[in-house]
Amino acid sequence: MLYTAAFCVSLAAGTIGLGIVFYARDVLEMSPGRVGQLASVWSVSYVLGCIFVRPLVRSVAPRHLIVIANALMGVTLAALLQSKSAAWAFATYATFGCALSLFWPTVQGWLSTGREGPELGRTMSRFNIAWGGANMASPYICGWMAEQSLVLPIQVSSLLYVAVAIFVAGVGWMVPGIRNDPGRVETREAGPAEDRSSYFRFPAWVGLFACYFGAGMIASTFPMAGKEVLHLSERTIGGILLVQAAANVAGFLALGKLHFWHFRLYPMNVALLIRVAMFVLLIFVNSPVGISLIMVVLGATWATGYSASIFHGASGSRDRAKRMTIHESVIASAILFGGVAGAMLYERWSIRVSYGACAAVSLLGIAIQSAVAAAMKAKERGGRTTMLNAEC
Repeated sequence: MLYTAAFCVSLAAGTIGLGIVFYARDVLEMSPGRVGQLASVWSVSYVLGCIFVRPLVRSVAPRHLIVIANALMGVTLAALLQSKSAAWAFATYATFGCALSLFWPTVQGWLSTGREGPELGRTMSRFNIAWGGANMASPYICGWMAEQSLVLPIQVSSLLYVAVAIFVAGVGWMVPGIRNDPGRVETREAGPAEDRSSYFRFPAWVGLFACYFGAGMIASTFPMAGKEVLHLSERTIGGILLVQAAANVAGFLALGKLHFWHFRLYPMNVALLIRVAMFVLLIFVNSPVGISLIMVVLGATWATGYSASIFHGASGSRDRAKRMTIHESVIASAILFGGVAGAMLYERWSIRVSYGACAAVSLLGIAIQSAVAAAMKAKERGGRTTMLNAEC
């Protein structure tokens, strides 16, 4: 049930993520900067929802939260189309992000409960493949729908969220094992009896931010530049993003079978270094084929950043839901900064400057990762990490 829900929610999220860019630019006639702000506003409310709303609903059964989240997302997207006011679009899309904050941390916390080591890695790999597979298909589907009607991606996403709410409610009612709420565990019972958190989660979160800064720029700015600078169709843009997402899924599949990257810093550093090189190459490449090849590499390194964060964040932790909330908050924050900064740089200068900013952030991420890992290793040797582990 959870993998199916994750697939469908990711499919709808990917569709609306690209669809809102086309809708805002061509229907609402927003400037590139405003489009970037609208495309990223959900991430602001998502972070706020993770911080302020989730603690208020900790006592609610996970399956009920999943139903509520999807129902709210379906309603808010339907409401978004009821007015062509920019303020209304910002308000409804922000509400959508807040509702989404009830879904992903809940599913991730439920799936990781009681699992450690290779079993945790395999479980989260299957989860990553589920949402990543949907993320792979959604750009092309959205591009095709946008060519038919610019409101169609938003309408379909709304209906899909409602369908997921009905599906989860039905399964939860019919299956006793789910009706007994196996995911409802006290946070201090979600992991091992003793907290054995690894300091690798800190450099992993840095890498996650750097990866999603670039992903946020690509999601909000590349579709505009693709149409206006490269003169590509919506379907071609969706196909290029599909290639990136396909490499992302392949990366998840490979990382689920390999263990060399567990509790090691260099795979995180190498992934970011490769991203630096790819964003620099994007500055000079204009052909759809060349861009697609670069997107393959970016998608694979994106998988490394995501997997490192979710694995090292959950591993050894007694509060899995809290760690997944941090993981999702880092993603949303990075998408916000990457999306807004990328769009503003594109509007002020060019898409090449946006690519350069992403390369710079990845390069800075390597330095911060190395510094944080060295500091945490020194503290761990000194036996002074107990308080920090308990607090974060």
